[in-house]
Amino acid sequence: MTGPGPGKIPISAKVYLEPPHIQVEEAEVYVHVKGYSRARVTHIDIEHPDLNTLLNPGEGYYVKVVGITEGLDIVIKPTKFLDHYVTRIRVKARDLVGLIPLGRTTIAWLGGKEGGVYLGLRKEYIRKLEEWASRHGWEPKRHT
Repeated sequence: MTGPGPGKIPISAKVYLEPPHIQVEEAEVYVHVKGYSRARVTHIDIEHPDLNTLLNPGEGYYVKVVGITEGLDIVIKPTKFLDHYVTRIRVKARDLVGLIPLGRTTIAWLGGKEGGVYLGLRKEYIRKLEEWASRHGWEPKRHT
């Protein structure tokens, strides 16, 4: 599901494609909580139609995700975007700072969806996202 919906908590974020530091204007980032709006697992949605040039809906692959001082770096396969090859999606968001500790690397699933991509993280990070979501009024549903 693209756009706002029940259990999709919007977070203030800026999204860039690196290199050469292309801002994805008006990208929307959500913590999508398990049990709401068809989410089977809590994950992060990064939504903008241009992101489908990186990954088609229904496609996906494992990526490295690195904790950075301002959020997350998602290391992707080199992919042509406009006239450049990009190798990272950088998500700068205060709410994501510390989710993955600074400098730590983990493996995640990057999947394409209509209107953007989603990031499925390992259980330890899903738990952190779900604790954050609970503090924002969205308790994950255990049976979907």
